[in-house]
Amino acid sequence: MPTIGERNAARAQRNMDRNAVIQQDNRRNTALQIEDRIRELETRNTVLESRVEAMGNVIARQALAQQQEVQLQLAVSQNPDTVMMDGAVHDNRIQRSDNVSGAIRNHNTALASEGFRWNETYRSVHNRATKAAMMAYIEGLGQYAIQGDRLSKKIYSFFDNQRTKSRQSAERAEKRKTSNRRNTRRHAKRDRRLKAFHLHQARMQECYPGAEALLQVGYMSEEETDDEYDGEVGKRVVVWQPQWRNEKANEFLWHLDQLAPPSDATRLVKRFGGVRVAVLSGEEEEKLGGWIAV
Repeated sequence: MPTIGERNAARAQRNMDRNAVIQQDNRRNTALQIEDRIRELETRNTVLESRVEAMGNVIARQALAQQQEVQLQLAVSQNPDTVMMDGAVHDNRIQRSDNVSGAIRNHNTALASEGFRWNETYRSVHNRATKAAMMAYIEGLGQYAIQGDRLSKKIYSFFDNQRTKSRQSAERAEKRKTSNRRNTRRHAKRDRRLKAFHLHQARMQECYPGAEALLQVGYMSEEETDDEYDGEVGKRVVVWQPQWRNEKANEFLWHLDQLAPPSDATRLVKRFGGVRVAVLSGEEEEKLGGWIAV
């Protein structure tokens, strides 16, 4: 017969098992509720997008109708002979469809913030509304002999070309930013070494006569940001030495770095990447003869 202690232990174990099952059921129910909520929100979002698209189409049709009415009234007032019995405007001033590209570009500029967004897809809610408004505007002008499907293709071509240019501009800007950052580092390094040389000029000239010729920005090592670095302190750069510098030249620059190290605010973690090809002119080779690797 089990003792009281054994019965209490068994009861406690049963309670623990029951609580574990309840907690597991609660987690499962919570997960199902979250999934149901997500599906509900996704459905609502789809409905809202459909409503926005429908509203955009309605507005575009209304704007087109109003523009056509104004165009018709203007044509009648200016030249009644251009209006036939069916009420259609037959004006000899119809322009070629090739010229519609300029109208698309100009109207997108006039739309300002309501124009196409290059960082979004062509079928985004905003860009679909912009396309509808632009088609209504171009068709409402009545100046271009172009069907709706061809106009739609021209608008897409305009969007695709401008989006490509926008991306290329962003890439060029990033390249300029990277180049400026590297040049800034080389200038700072040269200035720091030049200051150390002037402070210890007698000693440096005795040990490394003529080495001040090396203190040009273009002769400094390049430092590229190391994207693979995930340390907690500052940034790490990969150092690439010019391949033409000999050991004596590198030793001279190393001594200057020890005499005038960078401040804590500008100190970078450095990793030696190797040497990089750098071409010297004939005049430079003559001036740096003693510091060039054979």
